[in-house]
Amino acid sequence: VSLPSVRAPADAPPPPSARADFRAQAAMPRARARAGAAGRDVGGCGTTQAASDEEIMKERRRKEAFQLADDVMRMVSWGMWALAMVWFFCFFSHAPELPAWNLAPADAILGLTACGIFCGSLSKAAPRGTWSRWRAAWHFAWVPAFGVMAVGCLLTASRKMPPGGVPRSYGHALVGVCAVGALAVALTCPAKHSPTPARETTFLWGRLLLVSDGALGLLGVIRALPGGLGAAWAEPLGPAALVLSVVPLAMWSFGTLLCRTDAELLAAAPAAFTLHAAAIGRSAYIEGVTATLPTCLTLAMHFALFLPLPAKEPDSNPFHVALRRSCRRFQKLMTDPVSGFGDEGGDFDFDG
Repeated sequence: VSLPSVRAPADAPPPPSARADFRAQAAMPRARARAGAAGRDVGGCGTTQAASDEEIMKERRRKEAFQLADDVMRMVSWGMWALAMVWFFCFFSHAPELPAWNLAPADAILGLTACGIFCGSLSKAAPRGTWSRWRAAWHFAWVPAFGVMAVGCLLTASRKMPPGGVPRSYGHALVGVCAVGALAVALTCPAKHSPTPARETTFLWGRLLLVSDGALGLLGVIRALPGGLGAAWAEPLGPAALVLSVVPLAMWSFGTLLCRTDAELLAAAPAAFTLHAAAIGRSAYIEGVTATLPTCLTLAMHFALFLPLPAKEPDSNPFHVALRRSCRRFQKLMTDPVSGFGDEGGDFDFDG
């Protein structure tokens, strides 16, 4: 006896097994895409094959190593800010004044602040481990930089302080901070440069302007050295004042000279703005308002980076793109406070 077939209604939901099969088939293209993205070139002929589990884990460890290095650089930034505050509250009134040159006032507070701004911004410039080739060497250069600062602070702590001066224990504390910083940087420096560095910027005007800032910073370092090694060195706080003024400023200058991607240029610009503004205030206080005109013109050129230039391709200007993105985020925050700033990427999210 044949039983009549019973058809399910057209609007009836599919059985659980059919839904599971559909989800598995829908996930297959995504799995293939991930495998293709993690694939490697075979024989240099452009064909790829799916990466093995070992290669995937190796790539993950590589990205985690760069992420750890960025986290340590962020801690270096916090350390620079902390040293600037400690120097202001504990050492500033007793420290000797070093000679300055326009852009780079030879002051430990400004050098530490500018370097802290730069390190914090640079730590977010390559979130996927796409470091430029100079980043690993610059990262490791912090080991001798912290070593020089530790030696200067140790020499200061070994000197006899005048009555009412800074306690010698403060110098020992600075030595300990510098030693911890050197050890952290040495242990987290990536062994190899990134195999997929971000592409270089096409906005040459911004790069040339920041290269000139780095060069001026190095000139300020050179100008401060003779005075710091002369009469100021004989002061009780002379060695610490010299190393904490010169070394952070030199590290910022070298980093600014080497910046070559859009995100790196954006990371170097805020510190340059800070130093130019400080130079204007210093020139106005010591030499008068007329002496600030060249630095004011230079600062205006830096702010002009955010204009929609070049007119034919304003999207090639990373500064204008970042400003426009920040304005959109602010507008979205005002219209939709719940979503806030998390709907779009940061200022350093550039393709490539």
